[in-house]
Amino acid sequence: MKARQVFSGVLGVLLVAPAAFADLYHAVNLGPSGFDNSGACGVSGGQQVGGGKGSATGGADHALLWSGTAASYIDLHSFLPPGYDSSEALGIDSVGNIVGWAEAGGVYRAVLWQHEPGEPLPGLPVNPVPVPVPVPGAALLGVLGLSFAGWRLRGRTS
Repeated sequence: MKARQVFSGVLGVLLVAPAAFADLYHAVNLGPSGFDNSGACGVSGGQQVGGGKGSATGGADHALLWSGTAASYIDLHSFLPPGYDSSEALGIDSVGNIVGWAEAGGVYRAVLWQHEPGEPLPGLPVNPVPVPVPVPGAALLGVLGLSFAGWRLRGRTS
């Protein structure tokens, strides 16, 4: 009897939970035109990175950067020196620097696509104003630290 009640409870949660969270997320197809396959591997702010391949790339994997829509993609592979056959972007930081790999002649290399300071990231303002995030208890820790420093200084001058 108890096993049936537990099973019914779990089944009820599994059936109700997706409906409860249905409004929290929606899927955005980032697959650009001319790409048969694509995948996102990293996200920061309004930017996504990954890779794709298709007729637009001659069938080779290319590192891609998106700003939330399929049409917003930038082919990062085009920024590599000549001779590279394939690439993929794996992560992006808050200032737009992107890490990944590029392959030339069967040799894979780590790659950093560096964002030029002051240049706009696609879909984001040129110089976004950082928002300070308060750290809980920071004021108390600061007061305690200053008090301790004062106590230590008094002990040395006596």
